Amino acid sequence: MSPKYLLSRRYLPYAVIVLLLSMLYYIPFTGVAEYQQRSGFEIIIPLPGLTDRGSMIDNVTTFEVEKQELFMELMGVLGIASALVIAFTREKVEDEFVFELRKQSLVWAVVVHYIVFVIGLLFINGGLFLSFEHCSIINPVLFYIIRFRYV
Repeated sequence: MSPKYLLSRRYLPYAVIVLLLSMLYYIPFTGVAEYQQRSGFEIIIPLPGLTDRGSMIDNVTTFEVEKQELFMELMGVLGIASALVIAFTREKVEDEFVFELRKQSLVWAVVVHYIVFVIGLLFINGGLFLSFEHCSIINPVLFYIIRFRYV
């Protein structure tokens, strides 16, 4: 990876703190609305979006403005953004070894992500599967960080 596409190291400590805080809040409450309401952290604003109305047989999808809870989405976006900053931060020494390690880590992260995802598709059902899908959005970046930084 060309060093000109990498971010400065000065953002790394802030990104680690934001990632930990967002994951501490986001993971326990993923897909569980009643815990989210009890937590007291709610930001409810009207947002445009697609909405399903009706049953499975006569389903109608409309574009409406509805009041939606935004805090969980903000935690997810902050978590993904900070994980990307951690993953693509310039090292003190960017040489051929680091370049090769970045490539190997990226391939390894994608392969491991899809292995975990296929296992989840086969063995996780119901409402828990939605939570599994939410957590699997950030998995490739986390697998990349783990492989690149710690292996």
